[in-house]
Amino acid sequence: MKENFYSELLNEIESLVNENKFFEAQEKIDTELKMPYIPAEIESKILEIQKKVALNFNKNKESTNSWNLVKIVDALNSDNTNYQLDAINALKDFNARMILNDVKVFLLSDLSCDENKILMIFTLASQQINDEFTVKKNNGIFKIDLKKNDFQGPIVKLKQLREELIDLIYNDNPSLFGVCDYILNSYFYSTFPMTIEEANNDLIAAIWYKGALAQGIDLGIDFLLSKINFSKSNFEKICQKITNYKII
Repeated sequence: MKENFYSELLNEIESLVNENKFFEAQEKIDTELKMPYIPAEIESKILEIQKKVALNFNKNKESTNSWNLVKIVDALNSDNTNYQLDAINALKDFNARMILNDVKVFLLSDLSCDENKILMIFTLASQQINDEFTVKKNNGIFKIDLKKNDFQGPIVKLKQLREELIDLIYNDNPSLFGVCDYILNSYFYSTFPMTIEEANNDLIAAIWYKGALAQGIDLGIDFLLSKINFSKSNFEKICQKITNYKII
């Protein structure tokens, strides 16, 4: 099922490009690139499609090949979060150490969202920059030491959760899966740098319930328990956390 999901995702984006629906294609690309976990081969294909979109669609976007550090800093200082996201992805091909002071300002800025700030942290970590950074998020200010923080563990956990959601929901209800995927990733961004410690099934049940509720459907505890085993008390605590984080 996971293979079907990613295959259909790529086909959908490519179809939009072939139909000259570049705005819709870019929105799909931006949404997927915000995900903390994407299989490497899928990310590579999405970035290739993004280059095609950039060549055909002029909306103040830059293709990866046209980026430089000055443009990256300019994008990070803008109030356009999608433009910031493009810059963060472009920074993977540059030495982030050259603009660390600008990055530190970005991580404290009110113009950026939690998602982009944490993606920036992961980009810095991928370049083996072992400094400590202060990150201002919606739920507080955090010190993140890139040398000490565990980055692999949370991504492995997120991968497991996303794949379980795909297996449980995607084929029957792709629209609901999209909402649940959004909640999962927002929960990750809101929790990080703390690790998601909840049991997988407890978290999946809460995300499934809240996602359906956002679509006007109350699944009920009994339905969820017929699909997966979970702790009712933990389920209720996670639902409250999702509400407190203002995810949905």
